[in-house]
Amino acid sequence: MKRITLITLATLVLPLTALAADKKEYVVIAPHTADQCLTALDAMVADKKLDKWDFGCMDGDHTGYLVVKAASKEDALSNVPANQRSQAKAIELNKFTVAQVKSFHDKK
Repeated sequence: MKRITLITLATLVLPLTALAADKKEYVVIAPHTADQCLTALDAMVADKKLDKWDFGCMDGDHTGYLVVKAASKEDALSNVPANQRSQAKAIELNKFTVAQVKSFHDKK
């Protein structure tokens, strides 16, 4: 019975691990104006996504920021309420190693 359980568990976990490996990290930037601020926040509340976002509104930067793992830019942008999506953008994030930076200099 243990063997069947382990095999079943492996068949469920391995595909999920492969899916997670395909995801990249994005920063999603969703700007709005001061006049649109409350409407933008209400849309986040309605979509039950407010807790995922950070905002610059209290510092005069009426923008929502979200760092998310997603399969594509479109997938990352799906976290933005539909009425704000046309103004939003998703930027793929990368980390560099010291060796990579050195190689960039060597190519000059």
